[in-house]
Amino acid sequence: MIGSAAGPLRILHLEDSDLDAELIEAELEKLGHAVVIERVMTRDAFAAAALPGRHDIILADYVLPTFDGVSALGIAREQCPDIPFIFCSGTLGEEVAVEALKNGATDYVTKQRLDRMPRTIVRALAERRARADKRAAEAALQALNETLEARIAERTRELAEANAELQRQIGERERAEEALRLNQRLEAVGQLTSGVAHDFNNLLTVIAGNIEFLERAVSDDRAKRRLAMMKGAAERGANLTAQLLAFSRRQRLEPTPVELNQTVLSMRDLLQSSIGGAVRIETTLQEGLWPALVDATQIELVILNLAINARDAMAVGGTLAIETANVTVTGPPSRPEQPQPGEYVMVSVSDTGTGMAPAVLARVFEPFFTTKEDVKGSGLGLAQVFGFV
Repeated sequence: MIGSAAGPLRILHLEDSDLDAELIEAELEKLGHAVVIERVMTRDAFAAAALPGRHDIILADYVLPTFDGVSALGIAREQCPDIPFIFCSGTLGEEVAVEALKNGATDYVTKQRLDRMPRTIVRALAERRARADKRAAEAALQALNETLEARIAERTRELAEANAELQRQIGERERAEEALRLNQRLEAVGQLTSGVAHDFNNLLTVIAGNIEFLERAVSDDRAKRRLAMMKGAAERGANLTAQLLAFSRRQRLEPTPVELNQTVLSMRDLLQSSIGGAVRIETTLQEGLWPALVDATQIELVILNLAINARDAMAVGGTLAIETANVTVTGPPSRPEQPQPGEYVMVSVSDTGTGMAPAVLARVFEPFFTTKEDVKGSGLGLAQVFGFV
């Protein structure tokens, strides 16, 4: 709020030049607030106008034909000391400006830098409000001191609120520290994984290249079958390498605007064949969904991995629910995989399975960590999801 109450900003302007007054008025329009200016040019007119509560701020030239800014400042300090007083002059030197500030002026603006006027006025009004708030607080404190019982009760309430806030901050810090530890652990594992994956990929490149060379050189059917088995193993190794790089966030992504509703609908048959007929798929897709900037292939792998994990958590069938929605995140993240505040398109995959214990949830994104039997899971599905996200 700039002016008094909800009304316009009331300004008393001591200025003899019509041109300068017009230039200053043009700068005041940049405040973005209604302004009412009462312009005066003489001592008598200024003294009659400088009354308590009549204006919000005073602007004064330093040199006038029959009057001067110093005298105007003296009148203002005597008649309405709470109103901010700002000199606006083209002849105000640094020494004169410092002396004016010592005598009680709030600030000064040279006419060569009138662009400073809006900021100067806003700052002066803010300081005035701060002084008023301080006086009100001092008056309230004095009233509080008059009744000891009320004072003790208020202090007790403040201590209780402070203690509650402290407990909240402690809890928030513990959650943040836990999130940081998890992120650091995953980052360390990710760096190690990335190095292993790159070395592994180099070895696979040599192996795959030699297999292709041998396929051209070998004519024996038995040897060809063995080479085909070796080639299949190398391809599975390449897929494993891709999953490792996905977890360590080293894979190459090509984000494009994607309609995720269409993505989910186009994957329905693939998902049903992957999770089996015992699981029912339900979709809740928001109309008017925002386009999402995402790698189209990777988001399909994310949804597929989540669906397969959901299937394994539902031993006797159940329901797999996929939901999309426009979401605005406002609060800070409490875990490293949660997003920062902002606008997002959400894809939610949920199931009616057994869920996860806290100890499992804490490690769920680590590569090779799995609660499944050895033949049922590699422990890389959710790690790949985490790395992509």
